Amino acid sequence: MPVRDNPEGADLLYATTYRKALAPPVVKSVRKQLFPLHRGEVVFPASTHGVDLSSMVGRTVTVDAHRYVRPGVGDTVSDRVKVVGLYDPSWQFDGPDTAYADDATVVKWAAAAAGKTTDDYLRTSGWDQLTVVADSAAHVPGVLKAVQRMNYPANSLQQQLQALPGVLQLVSLTGNVLLGVLGVLAFVGAVTVTGALGRQRAQEVGILKAVGFRSRSVMGMLVAEMAIAGVVAAALGVVLAVGASSAAAAGLRRISDIAPYVRDTVPLPGTLTLISLSVATVVVVAAGAVLPARRAARMSPTEAMKDW
Repeated sequence: MPVRDNPEGADLLYATTYRKALAPPVVKSVRKQLFPLHRGEVVFPASTHGVDLSSMVGRTVTVDAHRYVRPGVGDTVSDRVKVVGLYDPSWQFDGPDTAYADDATVVKWAAAAAGKTTDDYLRTSGWDQLTVVADSAAHVPGVLKAVQRMNYPANSLQQQLQALPGVLQLVSLTGNVLLGVLGVLAFVGAVTVTGALGRQRAQEVGILKAVGFRSRSVMGMLVAEMAIAGVVAAALGVVLAVGASSAAAAGLRRISDIAPYVRDTVPLPGTLTLISLSVATVVVVAAGAVLPARRAARMSPTEAMKDW
């Protein structure tokens, strides 16, 4: 419905009814108790297409609703409505550029768009979907059976989620594969870095061997150095993960539709899982350092210091 009385220019909005359980977050209104809306009242987004609509609160404006005439031919029906409030435009539960109106007004416009009277529209078309919100999870089975006894096809959100086991298994498998790939990369990185360190410190290894250090001791030093690097990397990874997940959780809580499902401050695996992954990281890095460290530690003092 184009809004013709906006001083900033016409704006195309889409009218729908509000839901009591999912009312939009109102930022400005003409009265304290805005809902339920009275006949001929609408609630607009605070801005749309970059246009500020705050000046329209309390005004009666003209909107044009589409009317069906015959196939391929349409007309417009002008109507006067009062803007009684604005809601946060970031709340897009019903899509962007949505205007909420009272039920009777929405039904009248929908009937005109279908080329029917209001009674004919409600009798032959009506709503294509209905969302029922229960006050607790314990009441969902009873509500579901009551709706089904009325001969309506109905299912719960939990049933919809249970219908996606294949997708959830694929996500789990993908996570395990990525974890394995990261382990291989950590192992290869440890082999490469330790080999490079052994070559760079050949002279130091030669000196240690010359003053009496055994090959096992030298190898232990190189492996311990890589293990310490693994510990530091694991700790930094945990710190970054906690910071990133905390920021993500805070951002998700700003979305009203998602906020009820984000209860944890830090949506990460449990402490035991994090510790296990960190220990596994250190073990993989240390294991990757064993072979090149052993090769470097076996060099003779003469060979290690020949380029001194």
